[in-house]
Amino acid sequence: MKFWLLALGCYLVAGMFAAFRGVLSRKLAWEEFLLRAKDEQSHRVWLFMAVVRFLAIIGWPFLCAMLLIDWFRSRVKKAQPSADYAALRDDMRRGLRFSRMGGAGRLHCDDCGWSEDIESFVHNLDRWCLAAYQCQACGRFCHLENPRRDSIPPCDCGGKLSRDEILFCPKCRSRALRYWMAYIT
Repeated sequence: MKFWLLALGCYLVAGMFAAFRGVLSRKLAWEEFLLRAKDEQSHRVWLFMAVVRFLAIIGWPFLCAMLLIDWFRSRVKKAQPSADYAALRDDMRRGLRFSRMGGAGRLHCDDCGWSEDIESFVHNLDRWCLAAYQCQACGRFCHLENPRRDSIPPCDCGGKLSRDEILFCPKCRSRALRYWMAYIT
């Protein structure tokens, strides 16, 4: 009989440690923070957290096992990138594209130091948009309002404007470009 009381005492002490100081306490503290951020009534949050902590003390092995399984699954997903991720990574190694840039920001060439503010693609709720295009002949960036794919005008130099090609520096023609987004719409 004493063994079972000792085992029960150890079980409850371990549960209290898990609920108030261990792995579960961080998870419970985060949930409490989220509830308080929603401006819930404080007595309801306190009661909810008391019940959850009591259940954590009683069922801590199951909760810890669930947290361990979630952690393991997230590690496995990170270790095995999908085919889509591999294709995206290879595409990004080739160079920067407008399809990978959103909003407005600054484009910078790592080779020559050239830099320019650009609106890659911005829009509002009334079907208006402004999209950037690059001339494939001279490298100049042009902005078109409400562009239609079938009626993109040529550049002033006569070159073809494109959003689909890999971007290059208009000064040195390098593809070592970086984009810092300032805002997105």
